[in-house]
Amino acid sequence: MRPNKPLQRTALRAAAERRSVMPSSNGLKHSLRIVDTILMQRAYQEIINFIAAGPTPQRLATFQSSAESQARVAQLIHQEKTDGLYQEEKEELDHYLQIEHLMRMVKARAHHHLAHE
Repeated sequence: MRPNKPLQRTALRAAAERRSVMPSSNGLKHSLRIVDTILMQRAYQEIINFIAAGPTPQRLATFQSSAESQARVAQLIHQEKTDGLYQEEKEELDHYLQIEHLMRMVKARAHHHLAHE
């Protein structure tokens, strides 16, 4: 096991130990995948809710993801550089990077609209 586990994974393991029921390796992997999936769904929901609210070009141009999402991306990038990532974490980081790319394109278009108003 890597020493720099994501916070969610450490918290999940600690909760299981408090219950004195340590899940099997496969059970733990499944539980951790669920935690990663929940975090990704939150990131997608954040963007969906923002866009669905009908933001102005100004709000689009200045959008920033939540501190939770930013911290998770920073954590994944740090782990990638130091300890490496599990396949599930690599896929999670790829999703975050796709979201970031999309939002950069949206921001560029919003800046273009603002410049031509």
